[in-house]
Amino acid sequence: MKKNRLLSAVLSLGVAVSMMPTPIASSATDGFEWVDAYTEIVEEYNATGTDYLYDAVFLDDDNIPELVVYAEFAKADGGVYTYDGEKAVKLTTIGTNFYYIGSNEETGNYVLYYTQYDDDSEYDCYMIFRVENGQNIIENKLVHDSRYFIGVDGVGSTVSSYTNNGNGITYEEFSNIVSEKVYRGIEDTKWIEYDQISLFLGDIGKLDLREPENLDYTLYPDGTLTITGSGEMPSFSWGERSTASDETEYVWYSDFTPPWYYFRSLITNIVIGEGITSIGRDSFPDCDNLEYVKLPSTLTKINQSAFYHCDKLSAIRVPEGVAIGYENFAFTGLSIFEVPVNSPKIFNETYYRMPNLRYLVVSNPQCEIYQDGACVSNAWDHTAVDCSVFYGTIIGYEGSTAQAYAEYYNYNFKSIESIPFGDVNFDGKITASDSATILGGYADNASRGVSSLVPLQEKLGDANGDGASTVTDAAKILEYYAYVSTGGDNITFEAYLGL
Repeated sequence: MKKNRLLSAVLSLGVAVSMMPTPIASSATDGFEWVDAYTEIVEEYNATGTDYLYDAVFLDDDNIPELVVYAEFAKADGGVYTYDGEKAVKLTTIGTNFYYIGSNEETGNYVLYYTQYDDDSEYDCYMIFRVENGQNIIENKLVHDSRYFIGVDGVGSTVSSYTNNGNGITYEEFSNIVSEKVYRGIEDTKWIEYDQISLFLGDIGKLDLREPENLDYTLYPDGTLTITGSGEMPSFSWGERSTASDETEYVWYSDFTPPWYYFRSLITNIVIGEGITSIGRDSFPDCDNLEYVKLPSTLTKINQSAFYHCDKLSAIRVPEGVAIGYENFAFTGLSIFEVPVNSPKIFNETYYRMPNLRYLVVSNPQCEIYQDGACVSNAWDHTAVDCSVFYGTIIGYEGSTAQAYAEYYNYNFKSIESIPFGDVNFDGKITASDSATILGGYADNASRGVSSLVPLQEKLGDANGDGASTVTDAAKILEYYAYVSTGGDNITFEAYLGL
């Protein structure tokens, strides 16, 4: 396998990627010229002995990120760079009194903050930039000195002014105005202080970023990451540590980093090919736009924290007998999950802090479950006093270890034996909603190869006994619901089908 060149930037999703056949990144790609160009810049900054932070954000639409170099604490200049097809070009200098605030994925804008002094007055200033045709353009300048707030466009003309009845405005009010200006009123967007910038890896120029020898990967513009090969994926090791200023940074402790990690915010779905037998530890953490994963039938193990903090992950079907490691689905967006048949053990915090989880199906009646309430929980907030809270329902067999676990921690439990055939939603009724759920799962499977239904749901919805829940089964459930609700005999779905 061809080695990847050093990826010297941490990528954040910043632009809608257009459909095109050429991969964004792959192990077969003949060089990442922009990576080489940015690596040279990183090495030049590293050679100064100053601790710089590096971020890479998509500020235009060429599928190549811009590089941000920033000295958070030292009095040293950084900069914002773009790649012009041949070399890295500096767009602007981030001066010694500037703080890099961050970028916005919707607008493509990025923000610098600095303090300006004039006639014994102190001003908070925010410069909002955008990148267009390889040029750095000032989108807006925001200034506040507790008495007034002004907005200035790129040529220095005042475009807005706020005085709050002549009494000045509070810093909180100013921050809200800045937030609205920067983020264009996007809902649920919070103002980001400079010390809360998402994921920096520190001195990334010194990392050894190599590709596993037995794997090929390809990331396509539609967000699909495919991984092919044979045997086990290597385990990586990712975690957090405290800096000298008692802040938290995230680092890779393993000898090398999964090369797709630096494109993690572009990944919306993952397809792991047949022949791969295990997923390595920390293979896909923090893929914040990942929605679904398709796994091979050859898989036997998913190691620790493989999908940790993939908060939009909503569908994954794990084959029978696969062992699932510690913290694997913690902080994911799954609403329902079925522990694979014959899976021997549920480790502590495997289904930890999953805010959307409503049902956990444990189909192995003898599955060993770690005795801690946090093994399955909904609490998301890191500051929560007790994270061992689960408001959903554990589904398992009567007399199973799942029932014992649920009862010990006062969690809701529903026995598989009590769920009527056709009740795909587990609500005790067979209605049009069950039919709609089957149709949704069928559509998901047809469009992306991964159904949103878990195996138990497939079994309960398989009206014609062909081993799958399809449009035909959905129609049969709807037919039964119409029959019963319009005065037909109050019989079970099985009796209606003549089973």
